[in-house]
Amino acid sequence: MNKLFVFALVALLTVCAWADGLSISQKVDNMLFQGRYANGEIVVKYVEGSFAAQNVDTRSVKNLGNNTFCMKLRGDMKKTLVQLLQDPNVKYAEPNYLYKTMATPNDAKFNQLWGMKKINAPAAWDTKSKGKGVLVAVIDTGINYKHEDLKDNVWVNEAEANGKPGVDDDGNGYVDDIHGMNGINQSGDPADDQSHGSHCSGTIGGTGNNGIGVTGVCWDVDIMGCKFLGADGSGSLEGAILCIDYAVENGAKVLSNSWGGGGFSVALRDAIVRAQKKGVLFVAAAGNSYNGELSYPANYCMATTHNGQTYEGLDNVLAVAASDQNDGKASFSQYSVDAAKSGDMIAAPGTSILSTVLGNDYASYDGTSMATPHVAGAATLVWSNNPSLSAVEVKKLLVNSGDTLEWSSGWWGPKFNVQRLNLNNAVKQSK
Repeated sequence: MNKLFVFALVALLTVCAWADGLSISQKVDNMLFQGRYANGEIVVKYVEGSFAAQNVDTRSVKNLGNNTFCMKLRGDMKKTLVQLLQDPNVKYAEPNYLYKTMATPNDAKFNQLWGMKKINAPAAWDTKSKGKGVLVAVIDTGINYKHEDLKDNVWVNEAEANGKPGVDDDGNGYVDDIHGMNGINQSGDPADDQSHGSHCSGTIGGTGNNGIGVTGVCWDVDIMGCKFLGADGSGSLEGAILCIDYAVENGAKVLSNSWGGGGFSVALRDAIVRAQKKGVLFVAAAGNSYNGELSYPANYCMATTHNGQTYEGLDNVLAVAASDQNDGKASFSQYSVDAAKSGDMIAAPGTSILSTVLGNDYASYDGTSMATPHVAGAATLVWSNNPSLSAVEVKKLLVNSGDTLEWSSGWWGPKFNVQRLNLNNAVKQSK
């Protein structure tokens, strides 16, 4: 054999080994570095049939389903993660990452819903499409299900509503989950204590044509509240997984996710994959950190390499960037040129968006959080107009029917095209 060829082959194998040969300790360091997490808490997935928490010094263990557990540790977090990742019975272990809302309240006047006009919603409403028949889950701080402009469009779990108080009548693990669930305390009450989730809900489905308040993208819809973000606007990986699985298992077709942070999580990606397998569309905020990269979970739409392993992009994830009143990129909005080119990102109005909050009040917020429910509502409306569409088809239709905008990737960067939601086009093309 040619000596030069052998030398080149050895060199290539050495480079490959170096590229993928992160030690377990280095992988754990990467996990701990990439985002905020709950100190002393980890999420672990075991192979089927193995014994959970074996040889792990824990204060408590919570079963998240799918052979996945959230553990509160007594011992050193890094040492425990290294130990678990060496165990052949462990599929993965990672920190219990923390997430936060993606909105910034402001004091703008509440005199118009400019975003609805910008996405050509009035013309879509003239087509009689209103949103009924498709369940949309708002995974967030909860929902103000008593708000006068939301209450008629809040999902009702009939088995619990007509059952016995204090009893898990439908056997889904949550007692009296009439309007959704709370992943923080694992109760059946998704009451909002922050306003962010209620604001998103109003953009999706503020009751239309009732003479009061605002009008959502869908006039007549069922909105499920799934709470995992607390009064401070933050929540954990553990709660996010519980919310996603609950929504999917209870029939939601569209998941609206106006939150992010934490970095790449295998556990969270797994939950979105489970939703993907059930034909569910996962709509996620691009992020508010000004840069040209998507935050997680929006970035799961793109292929990525994490700790030496490559994960393909998920085709049921649609990232949402925020546009302003002039169709420019909102100053705060994250974005991805690659995602815009591949049809995995769309833009929607996200500045001075008026919607429902706590009490019977209304407020204007900014954020990709506010852009996201415009798109989640549009997906719901499109699906109600044509239930035969798949999640991927709904995603492609929303993007392809949008209006083409030219954005700049920073003052130093090149321009690129992004599609801004056009509700009327989407509804028309869904037939």
